Amino acid sequence: MNKHLHRIFGRGLSIALSAVALSLVPLADAATFTINPSSISNTYSGSITLQITGLTNGETVLVERFLDLNNNGVVDVADLLVQSFKDTEGQVTSFDGIRDVNVPGDDDGATNASIQTSLSFNSGPEFSRSDGQHLFRVSSPTGRFTPLVRPLTVTQAAFAQRVTGNVTSGGSPVTNASVALLIPVGNDIQFIGGTVADAAGNYSLAAAPGDYVVLAAKPGYVSDLNAAPMITLTAGQVVTTNLTLTAPTHTISGKVSDAASSNGIPGLQLFVESANNTLTFAFSDASGNFTASVLPDQWKFSLSDFGLSQAGYLRPQNKPKVTVSTSDVTGVNIPLAKESALIYGNVKNDTNAPLPGISMFANDGSNQYQASAITDANGNYTLGVSGTTWFIGPDNSNPGLAGYVLQGTNVTLTNGQAVLVNFVAQRSTAHLLGHVTDTGALPVSGLTLLAFPQGGGSSASATTAGDGSFDLGVFGGSWTINLESGSAAQLGVIGPDMTFNVTDGVNISNINYVVRAATTTITGVVTNSNGQPLSNINVSGFITASGTNYSSNAQTDGTGHYQLSAFNGTWQVNLDCSSLNTQGYGCPNQQNVIVSGTNATANFTVQAFSNTPATLTQPQWLPGQFQFQVSGESGRNYRIDVTTDFSTWATLATNTAFGGSFPFSDPGTSNFTRRFYRAVLVP
Repeated sequence: MNKHLHRIFGRGLSIALSAVALSLVPLADAATFTINPSSISNTYSGSITLQITGLTNGETVLVERFLDLNNNGVVDVADLLVQSFKDTEGQVTSFDGIRDVNVPGDDDGATNASIQTSLSFNSGPEFSRSDGQHLFRVSSPTGRFTPLVRPLTVTQAAFAQRVTGNVTSGGSPVTNASVALLIPVGNDIQFIGGTVADAAGNYSLAAAPGDYVVLAAKPGYVSDLNAAPMITLTAGQVVTTNLTLTAPTHTISGKVSDAASSNGIPGLQLFVESANNTLTFAFSDASGNFTASVLPDQWKFSLSDFGLSQAGYLRPQNKPKVTVSTSDVTGVNIPLAKESALIYGNVKNDTNAPLPGISMFANDGSNQYQASAITDANGNYTLGVSGTTWFIGPDNSNPGLAGYVLQGTNVTLTNGQAVLVNFVAQRSTAHLLGHVTDTGALPVSGLTLLAFPQGGGSSASATTAGDGSFDLGVFGGSWTINLESGSAAQLGVIGPDMTFNVTDGVNISNINYVVRAATTTITGVVTNSNGQPLSNINVSGFITASGTNYSSNAQTDGTGHYQLSAFNGTWQVNLDCSSLNTQGYGCPNQQNVIVSGTNATANFTVQAFSNTPATLTQPQWLPGQFQFQVSGESGRNYRIDVTTDFSTWATLATNTAFGGSFPFSDPGTSNFTRRFYRAVLVP
């Protein structure tokens, strides 16, 4: 005790002690915290309600969720911070008065000195859905009350079949390793369930009958996706599968931060994947800092979609890449943009019945950000986005869309706006049926095929079975089949583009879809005229071989580089004009690239739009209509207006000047003695 405190207590000890006692009582008892339900199974589809009382009006609290790996009921250094958010009494995140239900808030909607927050269990980040003991901690950022900790027990559902085994590294058991069951769903891998191994590395995980990938993981170790076993659980079966983790040799450390404020973002789950298909995990701490344990390789960072949506941030399409060779890497910054607008609505079928569990995805027009959501029991979804143009559509390979085709759409928003977009899934009325084989007539399994309708829209999707068979549900119209680029690159094959005219009610069977092995690559870099690399630009290659058209696709990375799979022959390599145009650039000419046994190169330099006004030339009168040529900047949009008196203009159409020009015809001239036209450059 210092002298100053001694003098105070010496003169009025009883008064001082009384004052201390009065100040401590509110600090200890100011808030209460309950969880309901406090025990659930890992298949629970409902919400967990957090009730926090004894607050002041408008008070903010910090809610953190930990996976209690050592099961001691205390938040300690061994536990993983799997979720973190601030909750303000009486407030929710909303745009145009529409609530973003993904972001936790005070659900009671009242200023009443309490917070009620509901969390969807099956929409939480992957690690937060493992069985075991979870600890929720509620604290005051200003230290107004003592932190409160309450447990949530997650038990395994009582399935009769299970997978068991041991997790080791270098022959020694890995204490408290996580074990997950995963299934491929379309272009993604879906987390089904997880558990935590005991102190001796033993695990046991029950699940419904089905095919699963079993993956062991633990921060501080490296998992090998190539070695992750695929198992089949049949009714009542127990499968023993031992798993191995690799001890790391290096680390990558950095920070996940808000792009606007540079403040760290806590409780986010990071997936760090290498070029050789190994994987490690990390979590951002209370300050947004993370450390990932790795091996020498090139590593790519991505974040849990569930964690991002609950935190109210957008997923960057350009994933940071880090090369680790002989030393640790530090200072990796992952800035995230906050959502500033909302797309919401529902997904129903053609009988107006809701479709739950449908994965919805959105990409902005500049290929910078992504967002995702899953429809709830009533078919409703909510996507946090930004104020720009987004394409939103479903994952048509989702099992809930079996027998349906659901078309995507473009949505344009401004910051602060909420736009309602409802979807109706059209029941497929016909099927494209066939087999995928290689040039040796051997079946190719695990390959995703896409069918696109003429005129655009979302694709139908199917993954080939063990015998190479596929079934694409479609409806009447013209459809083109090609390969999904991710699975094609993974299997090292290139597929043809095949077009079919479909009649409702009539299947097209015995389609023989023959893929060719990719024997080489076409690589290059896309830059602007100042030498700056352009990321997220789609690159396509086309070739005709033996009378069949083949295509290969890729996207530029953060350094502007791309890599197209190819085989010998002359390829036509193009850049996607729409992704260039949205970034303010014109579309360059395609390049013819000769591939002959070795890798080839095709670099592109693109020019920024110069906003050149259009010119109108070649006027001519045709029977019943007036026609002229509009010349402008390639890839730009020009609005055609008409007037009779130069005071009032009416818009006739907006066209794109592909190649720099387009003809325009006005069939409405016969009722006028004179009409004047103008072409206006529009964004």
